[in-house]
Amino acid sequence: MPKLTPLKPKAPPPKISSLFKDYFINSDEKLLAWLLLIGAAVCVIALVVVMATIAWWTAGFWALIVAKAGLTPFLYSVGEFALLAGAYVGAAVLKNFFIGKLAIRWRNWLTKKVIKELFKSENNYLELKRFSTVIENIAQRVQEDIKNFVELTLSVGADLLKSICSLVAFTGSLWIVGGPLAFTLLGLSVVIPGYLVWVALAVAMVATAITFGLGKALPKVTKKSETAEANFRQDLSQLNLEAENIAQEHAEKYYKTSLASKVQAVKKTANKKLNLETIIIAFQNFYFQIANVLPIICAAPLYFSGLIQIGQLMQVSLAFMEVSVALSLFVGSYQNIASCKASIERIIQLKTALQKKGLPLANDKAIVRKEREKDWIKIKNLDIMPPQLAPSSVNYIMRGLNIKLIPGEHILMKGPSGLGKSTLFKVISGIWKYGTGKVALPANKSFYFLPQRPVLPNDTLRAVLAYGEPVDTYTTKQYVTALRLVRLNRLIPMLDEVHPWSHQLSGGEQQRLSFARALLKKPDWLFLDEATSSLDEPSENYIYRMLKATLKDTTIISIGHRSTIEKHHSKTVFFKVGKNKEIKLSDKKVTPTEEQRLAFKA
Repeated sequence: MPKLTPLKPKAPPPKISSLFKDYFINSDEKLLAWLLLIGAAVCVIALVVVMATIAWWTAGFWALIVAKAGLTPFLYSVGEFALLAGAYVGAAVLKNFFIGKLAIRWRNWLTKKVIKELFKSENNYLELKRFSTVIENIAQRVQEDIKNFVELTLSVGADLLKSICSLVAFTGSLWIVGGPLAFTLLGLSVVIPGYLVWVALAVAMVATAITFGLGKALPKVTKKSETAEANFRQDLSQLNLEAENIAQEHAEKYYKTSLASKVQAVKKTANKKLNLETIIIAFQNFYFQIANVLPIICAAPLYFSGLIQIGQLMQVSLAFMEVSVALSLFVGSYQNIASCKASIERIIQLKTALQKKGLPLANDKAIVRKEREKDWIKIKNLDIMPPQLAPSSVNYIMRGLNIKLIPGEHILMKGPSGLGKSTLFKVISGIWKYGTGKVALPANKSFYFLPQRPVLPNDTLRAVLAYGEPVDTYTTKQYVTALRLVRLNRLIPMLDEVHPWSHQLSGGEQQRLSFARALLKKPDWLFLDEATSSLDEPSENYIYRMLKATLKDTTIISIGHRSTIEKHHSKTVFFKVGKNKEIKLSDKKVTPTEEQRLAFKA
């Protein structure tokens, strides 16, 4: 019996620092990335320097106003401000440009990296789909979460640098210009040097604590809200893709109910998020309004006592505001930090799942699939399991399968639906590794699998026919010949047209198009998983006869339920299942009739 494992990933999650290190240290874009980052940092520093200069300019400007120094000094001072304002605007524009450019390149690089990991052979997009209960809404993680992470990280990072620089630039002037606070307490003379700095620090600490208390649930609520939005978007996407089938099955009531439920979930989570954000925004606005008046209130005793002049009062007010805002970074950026945190968690979950052993497998062992210098396919002691199991349960799709497939012997596999015949094809193709046993395949031979419903991308018909390979792999003559052989002549003039083929073609036409792919690829082994189920019997009979006549060196292995296709195979193998999912095989030889011996004519 296979050894079962708990339902948790075996691989440790990657560190958050890896999201930065991969791009800024290990990527081929690191030089340009650092140049853009340094450029943005220089602009942020320039903004603080300009603001510090404006603070000192403010003291001189108000001194001129109070002294009524005349029009010329006034206009000269206004000109200085115009230059400072222009420098501030230029630095702000450049900062936004550098950050925006870096965000675009970082997001593009990280998205490509994740997409590349999605198509790795070990843990790819298929594994994630099978483990949808562990990693849901992959599209949202790749598109939205990476975008949010990059943009918010750079935004919050720029704000953090600005806060640090502002503290360095304005704390000194606030300490010196604001001066000490002296008072008598219980007969003792008390002097607090730079008391406005301590006031700003105390106010910021209180505001930060209050903000954290009000919004500690916001990251969790944001995550739930994004998940609800993604689920709603997924249902709408399915409605768009399956509109014809939904209408034909009169399933509008189901989707109406389902979408209403999803909308209700969106509303519920959005309201929770809105309520929290409203409370936080209300406090933020109250805090920043108080911060506008508080420095003047605190510095007023110094002004009225004659220790500072009106210009210095304005300078102190501006410096206090900058220091207060710098110390209150958490207060002003809480929503962005919460959203960024939620996106980081979802990206880390995805990257963990994409690592080797990053998903909870059903057992510690895997089906052994290897190639050898033999012509046949041999399956020995095969036990197939679901991908994911609870630790205390044991379940099998099928057990104890032993079968040998000989080249040139066309085999039809029949058995009850849900037995696992399609999963057996996945085992042979190498995309299903859950279970135990051995699968030996002939080396240097090509395999091609046709599912019941082929994938038809929205691309040119050439690309659809070449699907899986570059368009220029085949010539126009080969495309035309393949379409004629499967009796899709009407599509020949449309080779270079782009259409939603999966909606424009009928089920039977889609299956015939997949057979045209097989004719182009000319595999040594062709596996058909109910690949003619949408065809009428005459068309099905034609397709099989055409395949055998055109691909004379190809061995055909089919799964089907119709008795009419038995005649196109050398042998029919019947799958029977025991009470413990053990598979027992029986077979029936097929003797070709005179009609089947006749040469095929297209």
